[in-house]
Amino acid sequence: MHGRFLMLLDRTGLGLDPAESRLLRGSAAKAGLTVRCSTPALLLACSSELDCILLDDGAGALLGRGFERGTNRKVDANALQPLADRQPSAWTERFWGAWLAIVKPAGAVGYAVREPSGLFPAYYAAGEASLFVASDATLLREVRAIGGAIAWPRLASGLVHPDLRVSETALSGCNELIPGCALRLPGLGQELAWSPADHASGPKEVRSLKWSADELRETLQACVAAWSRGSRRLLLELSGGLDSSIVAACLAAAGADVVAATMVSPTPDGDERIYAAAVAEHLGIPLIVKHLDPLQVDFSRSAAAHLPRPSSHAFSQAADALLLEASAEAGADAFICGAGGDNVFGFMGSAAPAADALLASGSLLPFAAALADLALVHDTSVWHAGLLAARQVLLSPFPRRWPAESSLLSRECIAAARSCSAAHPWLAAGTLLPGKRRHVEAILAIQNHLESLERTAFAPLYAPLLSTPVVECCLAVPSWLWNSGGRNRAVARQAFQAMLPASIIERRTKGALTGLSGALLRQHRPVIRELLLEGRLAAERMIDRTAVEALLRDDASFSGPGFHRLLEFAQVEAWSRHWT
Repeated sequence: MHGRFLMLLDRTGLGLDPAESRLLRGSAAKAGLTVRCSTPALLLACSSELDCILLDDGAGALLGRGFERGTNRKVDANALQPLADRQPSAWTERFWGAWLAIVKPAGAVGYAVREPSGLFPAYYAAGEASLFVASDATLLREVRAIGGAIAWPRLASGLVHPDLRVSETALSGCNELIPGCALRLPGLGQELAWSPADHASGPKEVRSLKWSADELRETLQACVAAWSRGSRRLLLELSGGLDSSIVAACLAAAGADVVAATMVSPTPDGDERIYAAAVAEHLGIPLIVKHLDPLQVDFSRSAAAHLPRPSSHAFSQAADALLLEASAEAGADAFICGAGGDNVFGFMGSAAPAADALLASGSLLPFAAALADLALVHDTSVWHAGLLAARQVLLSPFPRRWPAESSLLSRECIAAARSCSAAHPWLAAGTLLPGKRRHVEAILAIQNHLESLERTAFAPLYAPLLSTPVVECCLAVPSWLWNSGGRNRAVARQAFQAMLPASIIERRTKGALTGLSGALLRQHRPVIRELLLEGRLAAERMIDRTAVEALLRDDASFSGPGFHRLLEFAQVEAWSRHWT
């Protein structure tokens, strides 16, 4: 995140504790934050990079960047005032973007509400009389709201349920305000202020491919244009895949000043520069080519060290360094990317969309068409696709659990994970069809990869495909339409087929980081072996040490699914060594 904040809220109605207020002011000054609001009920400090709009009389604030629905204008103070006495859902109904809203008049009551995209962080720690809220866990530790002790059962749950973010984090006493939720004072209960189920079910399921594509194009162009306003020049992270290419097309249509950068890995599966060059030439965008170097990664540190979860990827260190170089060369003051495209555009490895076609229509004709498309997308037979879809139909009345991943974990870790809740409020609605639930799960999963990018300390990063209006638009598309014509992300392809080269629209392959992952393990094998075999994960019996040791032997080829898990463990280990 570009910018930081720290705040203290009263939960008693008697006013803030003077000692806690002094502690916050001192910690804020040390971190370079400036006090923006000081009332008996609210003390708020922000960095200079962070937008902060105050409600009248200091009764609350909007932090971050918000846009008005409909007009897509940037939110100003006049737009906020009518919401001061409204329910939390009024904020998500009126505004989208990347923001956190606080309503805290005098007295014990109040609330904080977080925009659904997950693009703006919010962590909190509660005392008996107060509540600290911050952009990161480091600030919460600075004000002694948390001690920094690792909650090992919750960390175990994160290893078993990758990419599932619930309110409890891997640090004791530190919680996350879930995107789209409101935190009520004084009781600290979280409630939905926005729900995907409101957009993923109902009469909109009759939408056609053309209608859906037209609405998606219109929505995306409006959101990308809104994000681009206010930046002198944007650096587009252009892989040459469909998602970042769509963002490029929208930027060109908006007339934004943009330079693109593409990164080439040292192995063929990560070299997509011919596709990136085709997009850049087609749209008239300058292109910078950078080469990823596995030696640029330092496994002894974590890019997520300031966060209460180990959510970083090893190769992101190398990517961050190259993108910072490219932004300096381009003279850019903000990054923009296509993150979340697979998740938002309904690209899922499941037969659930075909099951949705049958459950939604009750007719075999749309089911048969959906099966034919599904078989083409996944290069399998219609009969095999039909068997898998039938299984989804039979299982649809039963609750679905978040997928578990137990590979290379110890029995103790798996047992500890069972003691933690793996429920998420977005998935609580019983009205979601199987494919819709998978779609929501995918959108939740990408939210675990938005915060631990080191380049955001230097300039803001925009991920317009995760904008709430775009997510709502995509959730309203019947899940089987995303496979139309046997093409994944078919609605997005149709929406932008007139704006991008045919080589991009018709492309079926995707770049991969498999080769880079193998190179990272080969280059850093001794360091990773020490981290995992002699580290805290082994000491706390989180990992199956014997199995991990076998994968890290000197003659290991680093092929197959297991070695990706080793990189994940190495990042978790580096994160754990930062905390007590």
